[in-house]
Amino acid sequence: MYGIALCIAAMLFICGMIIKINRNSVIPSEHIKQRKKLLKQAAKGDIDAQITVAHYYFTGQYGFEEDEHKAYEWYSKAAKQGSGDAMSKIGELYQYGFGVEKDNAKANLWFLKGADQGSAEAQFQYANALKQQGDYRQAYQYYYLAAEQQYPEAEDEMLRLKHTTALIDK
Repeated sequence: MYGIALCIAAMLFICGMIIKINRNSVIPSEHIKQRKKLLKQAAKGDIDAQITVAHYYFTGQYGFEEDEHKAYEWYSKAAKQGSGDAMSKIGELYQYGFGVEKDNAKANLWFLKGADQGSAEAQFQYANALKQQGDYRQAYQYYYLAAEQQYPEAEDEMLRLKHTTALIDK
């Protein structure tokens, strides 16, 4: 059995398909190279790279070990630079308790911060929180902001609010 595995590894090496084993998964060498490049960009402060690294840590994709706490750390780096989308993701982590202790108050605070930065996702999430709290007028306003940015579900939620409450029409 050992001989077969060694033979396969040798054939892959010869064919230029160097692989690395990570938690019982095979990672193509091109993903390893992309991962190193992405981490280098993120470390230099590239917000998009930081968000992508966070996402890959969260999902365990492309050779990144699934690690919700590391995802939180990378989203935090992007949020410190003003990324509303990263702020929204931190809100989601708090909302569901991924990598951090579940805390709806902190989640809503992060959604509000992201919404104030113009993130449609954060605006939508904050509107959902406001709707759950019964603040339909303000929820409508945040759904409207998200809808202006073509956030898919925002218009539907606006219509639901408009049809289910007389508060919006006054």
